[in-house]
Amino acid sequence: MRIALVGAPATGKTTLARELAGALRGRAGIVIEDSPAPDRCRAFDSTLLMGLDLPGAGHEAEDARLRQSLQQAGVAWQVVYGSGPNRLRAALAALGAAPREEAPVRWTWNCERCGDADCEHRLFKL
Repeated sequence: MRIALVGAPATGKTTLARELAGALRGRAGIVIEDSPAPDRCRAFDSTLLMGLDLPGAGHEAEDARLRQSLQQAGVAWQVVYGSGPNRLRAALAALGAAPREEAPVRWTWNCERCGDADCEHRLFKL
């Protein structure tokens, strides 16, 4: 899977590229490119556009130009928002690679006297 990360300056592209590489480590054929030209994004399987929600990411005009360039190049993209682990989770979800939720730990009753879970069954045997 080839992934393009694009966005205006200070939107976290490089950080997300590093985090995605770590999260997707071990999966064959993963290529992550930070800031390819919009017309090159057609060669990628997924293009993630960084949202303008991080502090210091107030480059609305550049973001608008980038969106227009992607649209003119016929590139489909998804916008990724959030900071820290939330941004990584959003990117993984957009890629369809979100980690599986761990099964909840089942609560087990233990007898207050012996702690043997099987002892309750002995109570009902004649």
